[in-house]
Amino acid sequence: MKLQFAKNLALPDDAATQCFGFVGRRGSGKTYGAMKLAELFLASGVQIIVIDPVGKAWSLRLAADGKARGFDVPVLGGHRGDLPLEPGAGALLADLVVDRRTSLVLDVSLMTQGELKRFARDFGERLLQRKKGEAQPTPLHLFVEEAQELLPERAQGDDERMKAAFVRLVKLGRNWGIGITLVTQRPQAVSKEALNQTECLVALQTVGAHERKALREWIAHHGEQEKLVDLLPALQSGEAYVWSPSWLGVLERVRIAARTTFDASATPTMASAKKVAAAAPLGAVDLEALRASMVEVVAKAEAHDPKALRAKVAKLEADLRKAQAGTPDTARLATERARGAQDATAHMQQDHRRELAQVVGSAEAGRRRAAGALDQALAQIKIAADALREPIEVPERREEVRSEPHLALRRETSRAAAHPRPERKTAVRAEGIDGPMQRVLDAIAWLEVAGLEPPYAREQVAFLARYKPGTGSFNNALGRLNGAGLVTYPGGGKVEMTDAGRAAAHRPDAVSGADELQSRVLKKCDGPMQRCLEPLLACFPRPMTRERLAEAARYEFGTGSFNNALGRLRTCGCIAYPDRGHVVARGWLFLEGDGR
Repeated sequence: MKLQFAKNLALPDDAATQCFGFVGRRGSGKTYGAMKLAELFLASGVQIIVIDPVGKAWSLRLAADGKARGFDVPVLGGHRGDLPLEPGAGALLADLVVDRRTSLVLDVSLMTQGELKRFARDFGERLLQRKKGEAQPTPLHLFVEEAQELLPERAQGDDERMKAAFVRLVKLGRNWGIGITLVTQRPQAVSKEALNQTECLVALQTVGAHERKALREWIAHHGEQEKLVDLLPALQSGEAYVWSPSWLGVLERVRIAARTTFDASATPTMASAKKVAAAAPLGAVDLEALRASMVEVVAKAEAHDPKALRAKVAKLEADLRKAQAGTPDTARLATERARGAQDATAHMQQDHRRELAQVVGSAEAGRRRAAGALDQALAQIKIAADALREPIEVPERREEVRSEPHLALRRETSRAAAHPRPERKTAVRAEGIDGPMQRVLDAIAWLEVAGLEPPYAREQVAFLARYKPGTGSFNNALGRLNGAGLVTYPGGGKVEMTDAGRAAAHRPDAVSGADELQSRVLKKCDGPMQRCLEPLLACFPRPMTRERLAEAARYEFGTGSFNNALGRLRTCGCIAYPDRGHVVARGWLFLEGDGR
């Protein structure tokens, strides 16, 4: 089905998922042209969403004469909205848009700058997330008026998150059926990362030097026709050059076709003010169905809101305490009502026990690391003494006695008498190999016995050898091994052991596959790293969103503790970021050839 945008330009039916840019000075007709495109989409059954900071898109509800009925698209917010628009409802409205597949005009013209940014951030993030979850996505076209407000070239603080949400919609949305139209009179203030993604530029009359410079850069990015910019000042209102070098393969001067709905975007004059004042009220839409949909979406959100759930549990627990202080019958009834609270308390206690176990496990891992370091130090002393031919007695390390030392010593003495301890076997280190070199060789040998095909990424080996990847200690040990002919560098930041290295390594007898590999890796992680890695191992090979991972790891999303734990896991080669919003475990943890 062709969309007749101008007398000499018809758009194909895949226009709904393309990215358009309408650029022109005030009064040039850019909003008029964008709303003409919206009319064409509505007439062909395409779902549209208009984010309108200027309060003009309500005009889609009226016919061109301002009296007859236009399109039945609900208007939320603004002076003429069917329902008010709350700044905190961005995510809820994105759910409504995806669940009900309804077109909406979101009139944000009465919001403050802070409220607009909060609303837009939540809406943009949730919209892409929900559309990605659709098994069969349907086309949706998003119109963004005053695009420089939501996709600024320069953003700081919270603005960065809002900008990132809409840049991702521009760059990735088409994969899930989302098209977008950016409307601006200041292209130099719009994110270049987003503007350069537009497939079809609709350039109207533009006279400002900064605006024309930004357009010239956009055109240069796409290849040619830079002289087009010099033609823009001569255009009349409603005229435009449509340039689409890749998608349509056209450069056409057009006059935008007449709208079938009311033009509320014209610069106000005394005559137009009278016309707007005389415009008929917006035609009724099925508000009851819209209200019911919004109630359902709000209820669904509250059902999964942790704060609401905690408040409910607290109320139930309070009811239980009051009932227990009253008559037996009252207590019995309240106890039945509070069963849900008791169950929730049990889950909370279980979480506390799990956290305590992780703390104890981390402490035990630290004790084992310290014991291992002591063993290595004692072994180094013995090697040095042997080299000097001076006998030295190496004391045997004993387990730390944590409480009641006299009782522990008595138990140890009686146990030793009943069960004599076998002579301890000490791994023999090859001549010329120091402790750090041996640790690196043993880590590589462990990966080989586990069944992971060589070569191995350096960060894997460093992590298993208890080094921080990239540190001087690790690199120096690796360099000495390479100089001794025990390891080689096949390229790509990887390392492989030679036959001589295998002969010198302390190889384990057997490794029970991926489970033991993951257990060994988790033991080498600190507590925060373990909390983040375990959920990713459980859902492999599927990635998790950062928000969902933070929830599963019991962190508040975006905190420094959570981000630092992810950074350490990535540095160690245990996780990867398939895109900006997702995290996935590395395949080598499952004995798959994913060294990086």
